[in-house]
Amino acid sequence: MDEKEPKKTAEAAPEAGAAAPAPAEGAKQSARDGFRSRVSQRYPELNMEDEDAYYGQMNSLMDENEEFENNSRRMRESMGKSPLMVEMLYAARNQENFDPLVYFVEQGLDLDALRDDPEYAKAIGEARAKYLETQSKRKEIEQAVETNMPSSMEAVNAKAAELGLSEEDTKAVLASMYEDMENLIKGIVDPEKFALCAKGRTHDADVESAREEGVASGLNTAVTDKLRDVSGKKPNMAGSQRPAQPKKPKEQPKNMFLA
Repeated sequence: MDEKEPKKTAEAAPEAGAAAPAPAEGAKQSARDGFRSRVSQRYPELNMEDEDAYYGQMNSLMDENEEFENNSRRMRESMGKSPLMVEMLYAARNQENFDPLVYFVEQGLDLDALRDDPEYAKAIGEARAKYLETQSKRKEIEQAVETNMPSSMEAVNAKAAELGLSEEDTKAVLASMYEDMENLIKGIVDPEKFALCAKGRTHDADVESAREEGVASGLNTAVTDKLRDVSGKKPNMAGSQRPAQPKKPKEQPKNMFLA
């Protein structure tokens, strides 16, 4: 009797989010496994089995890539408008201590002629004034931060304690606020954060409006009840502070035939 061949069992598919297994020696790694391997090497702290964390990291990577592409495009456009800038960048690439002013002199720039040129002197003066103004504003901002930050953090910690937030939660909220500011600088606005701020902006007004409506309604009811009391249509005994009077017993009629 011939021996039966053992049945081949299908290999279990890798779980979603799991790190790619190392390929057998001499075997070609698939594009998917190669990509996941590169991700795990670049982000060793990333839990590859957590899909939300994995795709969240991929979204951040895509954002960084798009920002790099936009910056590169803007630079190419600027370089196209200024051929001299392109030449200077190529020259800077081949020098360790590149000095743009020396480079321009090497290219034939006459500093003495520029100094005596009234239009150029005016442009240099305006650029210098703009630089000094920027530096002044920067120092002003730094001084404001040094002055305001301690009291702001004290108020934030007090509010966090009032809300029952832990130190870790407080830091996470502050980090989220800083992230929002960075996104705004980049022109990124989260619609959900916008809706949250909009609700917070109208909350106090809604509460005040509801309070005013409640007070007006209460006054209107009180006035209406008072008018009814005066007209006698609806006696209002509610809230009366007069003590209850005892009822007097009715006198029985006397019998004239009794002594």
